[in-house]
Amino acid sequence: MKDRAFVLSAFPRRLVWAAGLAAAACVVLTAGPSAPQAAQQPTPAPRTARFNTIAQRFEKGEPSFNGEGWELLPDMEHNPFRVDDVEAGLNALKPAGAARPIRTPVVRIPHEATQDYRHIVKQFLDAGVMGIIVPGVETAEQALFLVRSMRYPPQRMTKWELRQPHGFRGWAPGGAVALWGWTQDDYATGADTWPLNPDGELVAIAMIETPTAVANIREILAVPGLGAILIGQGDLSIATGVGTPGANPNHPEVEAAVAEVAKACVEMKKLCGSYQGDIQTRLAQGFRLFTARRPQQ
Repeated sequence: MKDRAFVLSAFPRRLVWAAGLAAAACVVLTAGPSAPQAAQQPTPAPRTARFNTIAQRFEKGEPSFNGEGWELLPDMEHNPFRVDDVEAGLNALKPAGAARPIRTPVVRIPHEATQDYRHIVKQFLDAGVMGIIVPGVETAEQALFLVRSMRYPPQRMTKWELRQPHGFRGWAPGGAVALWGWTQDDYATGADTWPLNPDGELVAIAMIETPTAVANIREILAVPGLGAILIGQGDLSIATGVGTPGANPNHPEVEAAVAEVAKACVEMKKLCGSYQGDIQTRLAQGFRLFTARRPQQ
């Protein structure tokens, strides 16, 4: 685990290194007596309407499909050595000349809900990721830890209704500020968990993969700042014991559990997502977030 954490912690260093070179270049250009004027820095784009499409579409009652409005970056849970692929995918979402990412970047981290993963969440958010998926969430306490990992501590100017749950994310969002194209102050305001903060651009997503999680689904959904849940039917089938012995995501017991979770999401007006299953069936059940691509008409 130590070796993995070391590899992952290196993820945003290219951004920091590049920022350091840029700063050094400015010093060289402006320090000499012959420099006619200070180097002009690009003006950050003003903050406009929301651009987290997952939140935007759910508020409109529309589904979100991977690759359409949001982008699920290369999976880190089962592919822990794909850090470079994640970075490349993140950079590709802001082509040359774009003012902001063309799709909302989301990543599933390699750590389970029972682990202390706040460091990896901080690193991905600092690089510009807008959604974090945590595997194996079973309790409201675990969902709350995810929310707190994604939030900054409240400031004296923070509205009272937004001060809890208290966040513990550290401040160093250079890569995110560059990717989003905002000022640091705008980023600090927008880098909060939706829908707790209606103007927040970050989505905390808990994976529901065990019977315990299904039994606790209403308590999990009630956690302030949790943006969505994603059902992993493969792991749910294994945890339920109905494997073949491999994953059996379409087993009737699994489908019953999925329906139970969907019912809770609809009744509580929460965003519910799925990794597997027939899209039309899931849409009818109330699912609005899909890791799959939109089906061809």
